[in-house]
Amino acid sequence: MAKKLTSGNGWSFEPAGAGRDEAVQSLPDDKQIVVVRTEKRAKGKVVTAVTKFVLSDVDRKAVAAALRKHCGTGGSDQDGIIEVQGDHVEKVRAFLQKKGWRVK
Repeated sequence: MAKKLTSGNGWSFEPAGAGRDEAVQSLPDDKQIVVVRTEKRAKGKVVTAVTKFVLSDVDRKAVAAALRKHCGTGGSDQDGIIEVQGDHVEKVRAFLQKKGWRVK
């Protein structure tokens, strides 16, 4: 069971995974057009963001891990956006195109 802090006194318990949406089915790679761009963060940090794809959680995490490994940097996978630390737009585009993705 997952603990959840409530606005009142005490804790509220709910089953793990409660409130989550149904699992998203991944579309085939060649049927999707993903967008790769850079974004500037606080303190001038730059990240490469990959958006506009339809992947299940497991597939998205696998793609994020492969991109981070390919670029040799860290990153994150949150809210349906894969972020890779640094300006790696060309590396990410080349990697995704090689794997069969359509990249914009």
